[in-house]
Amino acid sequence: SLPPNWEPIKDLLEFHKEKLEKLYVLLSKQVAEYQQRFEVDILNPLGLKVNIKYIKDVDVNDEIDILQNLNKIVIDINKSGYKEEDVSIYISSGTSLVTSILTLYGINDDIQIEYLTQGENSKKEIKALNIKKTDLLPFVKDLTKA
Repeated sequence: SLPPNWEPIKDLLEFHKEKLEKLYVLLSKQVAEYQQRFEVDILNPLGLKVNIKYIKDVDVNDEIDILQNLNKIVIDINKSGYKEEDVSIYISSGTSLVTSILTLYGINDDIQIEYLTQGENSKKEIKALNIKKTDLLPFVKDLTKA
């Protein structure tokens, strides 16, 4: 059986498998050893034949390292010809710093952000976070008055 934190990732990949062309996976030093198991336990059973780019040795406690790696991903996405509406960011219940930065990236570029609903008794669903950067303007204006 899969580790509990892998189930949402599997569900999301299964949801998008018909349209998924490229997958970027951020791997911290602590989980890099699980790359092969990720492929065997998740990708292969789903029959996913996608271009996977692993970004290894990401320091999940260093926002500069996260930002630098995300910038490389964005450059690669842009070079590949994808548009914002072609991209989806999945925010997991994993590392909060990575999740926060991914969310800000998505909101800033109007990229769809997805998450899996949580709770013991609720049906798990993949939902889109429908926040645009214009929705955050009141917060930014308030900050400038401080």
